[in-house]
Amino acid sequence: MLFPPSYLTRPEGTATPRTPASPDPSRTVTPAGPTVANRLTDRLTFMLQVIVILVVPPIIAIGVADYLAAAVAITRR
Repeated sequence: MLFPPSYLTRPEGTATPRTPASPDPSRTVTPAGPTVANRLTDRLTFMLQVIVILVVPPIIAIGVADYLAAAVAITRR
């Protein structure tokens, strides 16, 4: 596409669309600080991540080892 289609070009002599003025800083809504509910959900999320990362893989490894023990005989030296 060498030239943009006609619906993308603006006719000569037309102004660009005006952007809205910036809002009054005294009327803007500022977010509240961390609430008790936010802290609680953060801690619960962190605990779930720890459980998933540290607890689940060893359980999977034990299950795989038990499953493979029936099929593979490993001798210790």
